[in-house]
Amino acid sequence: LGFSTGLRLTYIGMNTTNLVWAPDDNQSLPSTIPYSEQPLSSRPYPNWGVVNSRSNGATASNNQAQAEVTHRVGAGLTLDSTYTWSRNLADNQGAGNAGSLCGETACNRSEDYYDRRMEKGNTYAPYTHNWVSTVVYQLPIGTGKRFANTDNKILNGVIGDWQSNNVLTIHSGPFLTPYFTSGDPSGTGSGIIGRAQRPDRIGNFIPSQRYAGEWIDGSGFACPGGSCSIGEGGSTPPPIGRFGTSGEGIVNGPGTIDWDAGISKSFNLTERAKLRFEFSFVNVLNHLNLGNPNLNITNVNNPSTGLCGFGCISTAQGLFSFAGSRQGQAAARIDL
Repeated sequence: LGFSTGLRLTYIGMNTTNLVWAPDDNQSLPSTIPYSEQPLSSRPYPNWGVVNSRSNGATASNNQAQAEVTHRVGAGLTLDSTYTWSRNLADNQGAGNAGSLCGETACNRSEDYYDRRMEKGNTYAPYTHNWVSTVVYQLPIGTGKRFANTDNKILNGVIGDWQSNNVLTIHSGPFLTPYFTSGDPSGTGSGIIGRAQRPDRIGNFIPSQRYAGEWIDGSGFACPGGSCSIGEGGSTPPPIGRFGTSGEGIVNGPGTIDWDAGISKSFNLTERAKLRFEFSFVNVLNHLNLGNPNLNITNVNNPSTGLCGFGCISTAQGLFSFAGSRQGQAAARIDL
């Protein structure tokens, strides 16, 4: 662009097929009859029970738009700033994927063997918005520099040639999925055998004022059929023959603001060996980055009485993205 400034615009698109997902190959079809009361013929393989498998066939797509600006302000000062917008969808997340990336054996167990598309939605990460800026600055101190210009080699060895490195990261939160672990609203046995179920979405779930005690408004979700024990048999209401209507990855967790900084200097020991001193800090501002909220809708949340349940955040972010509490270290090493 001129003026010692460069601009890069990038689009990245990726589509992946035959990923692993985790169904019950012997799942019955949706029914209003409790699973325990259905005849064995309702299953594809009547002589078998639950057949938990790892199957191929899941898909994922990722689209990213990036803009990067690099600017050299002057001697020893370089700025680089990159913004990325991402959209990542997959259909192997599972209803109970409450806060982690999927592994090589998929995420959580799938609700419905017959309709994997029902579980297609936003993955835990990457985040929709991600802005990373770096600043590298050769401090103007010492021999030939603007400040403390000296011919004293000993003094210059102490105060000269220090380099400051800074990284500022700001990104939106991960995508999360509310769930409950009781009941079998579909009558397929999916809930009976311990697979997490998605609730119904019945209204707005974003509070007017988000804070740690209420990141999600619990009134926006409900157990299908009005009971979280529906379809379990006995005296509980019978199943309603369908799964919950809430989508995958519809809740955004808290974002992250993190400024990491360091200062370093190298001394020549020999023609090939250098002694490098470093002082570095993670989360210099000690900014509180909230962790993920409780996502089980059956956990009662009432901040006024001290109950931290569904939608409440009880932890801060940790080492992930270096977004925990402020930490510092001093280090020395020899580079050959």
